[in-house]
Amino acid sequence: MSKQHYLKALKTVALREVNRIFERKVLIFISLAGPVLAFLLVTGIFSEKVLRDLPVAVVNQDQSPLSAKLVRMLDASPIVATQYMVANITEAQNLMKDGLVDAIVVIPTHFEKSVYSANPKKVEAYINNTNVVKGGILNSAVYKTITTFTVQAKVSTQMKKGLPMDAAYDRSLPINLSTHLLYNPYSNYAWFLAMGLMPMMLTVFAFMGTLYAFGIELKEGTAHALLADADDNILVAVIGKLLPYTFFYVITISLLNILLFVGLNLPLNGSWLYILFSEGLLVLAYQMSALLVLALTSNLRLSLSLGSAFTMMALTFSGLTFPQEGMPMVAKVYSWIFPYTPWLKGFMEQSLKGIPVTYSLKWLGILCVYCVIGLASLPLLKQKLAHQKHWGKH
Repeated sequence: MSKQHYLKALKTVALREVNRIFERKVLIFISLAGPVLAFLLVTGIFSEKVLRDLPVAVVNQDQSPLSAKLVRMLDASPIVATQYMVANITEAQNLMKDGLVDAIVVIPTHFEKSVYSANPKKVEAYINNTNVVKGGILNSAVYKTITTFTVQAKVSTQMKKGLPMDAAYDRSLPINLSTHLLYNPYSNYAWFLAMGLMPMMLTVFAFMGTLYAFGIELKEGTAHALLADADDNILVAVIGKLLPYTFFYVITISLLNILLFVGLNLPLNGSWLYILFSEGLLVLAYQMSALLVLALTSNLRLSLSLGSAFTMMALTFSGLTFPQEGMPMVAKVYSWIFPYTPWLKGFMEQSLKGIPVTYSLKWLGILCVYCVIGLASLPLLKQKLAHQKHWGKH
C-alpha cells in the first residue's frame, strides 16, 4: 500500500470520527467540555491558595490580661480564627462534634501567675486531624503562636530582673532554630494538590474517552466499518480515530498550563518544553493503556469500570498524597503500573525543583514504555474489532 493510500485512509477515519464526535454529546464532553470544566472548577476551589481563618474555640479559664493577650495573638494568626469563646471544655467539644470548629485551645486557671513562676501551666490544644493536611497546618499555627507568646513572656520576666533585651532573649530561647522550607515555602495548598489533581483529571478523560470511543464501536457493531475505512490496517484505524481527541487534549493541555502557571501562580523553575512534551506523552500513554484494557476485555461496561479504578487509584499510589518511601514494597511496585507515577516525578522536578532536564529524561523513557505496551496490544484489539462474536457486548 502506498504512502498516499495510507494518508487517504487515515483522513477518512479521522473525518469519520469528527462526525461521530459532533453527533454525540458524550464524546464532546469527554474530549473537550469535561476537562475544561474540571480545570476551571479546581482553579476556583484553590484560588485562595493557602488555608486561612480556620475556626477555633477558646476555653479561657483564667480571664486575665495575659490570657486575653494570648487569645488576641491566636486570632492574629492568618490561619486561626477564634470564632468561639466558651465557658467549658464540654461546650467546646460539642462545637467540634458539630463540625463548627477545627481546634480547641484551653487556657488553664491561674495561667498568668504560672507564667511568671518557675512552673508555668500548660496550654492544651485539641486538633481535629480528620483532614491530615488541614490538621497539620492548624497544629503548626497554634504551636508557633503559643511558642512565640511563651518566649515573649519569658523575655519580659527576665528584663524585669534587670537583664538587657538580648541577654533576656538568649536565656529564654537558648537554641534558635532557623527553618528553610524548600520548593513550597508558603505552604501553598494549590502547589500541593492542584498541581497533581488537574493533570490527573486530564488522564481520566483521556483514558475513559479512549475506552468509550473504541468500545462503542464494539457495542454498536460498527467496528467492521472502522476497519474498512482504515483498509483493514489497525494502526491506521487507531491513529485516525485518536487524532481528533488528541487535538482537543492539546487544547486542554494549553489551558491546564495557563491555569497552573498563571492562574494559580505555580512556579516554573525548569524546562517548559519538557513539561509540554511530558503532558502530551502522558495523554498518549493513557490512551494506549486504554486500548490494552479494551483488547483484553472486549467489553465496554467492564472496561469503563476497570478504567475508573485504574485512573483514580494513581493519585494515591503516585506518592502525591502519601510518600512512596513509606509504602510497603508491594504498594511501591504496584504504583508503577500507572503512567501518572513517573510523569508526576518529572513534572515536580521541572516545575518546583528546577533540576537539570537531563535528570528528568528517564521519566519520559518510562512513559514511552507504557506506549509501547499499548501498541503491542493492537493485533489483539484488531481481532476483537473484526470478529462479530465480540460485537454487541455492553
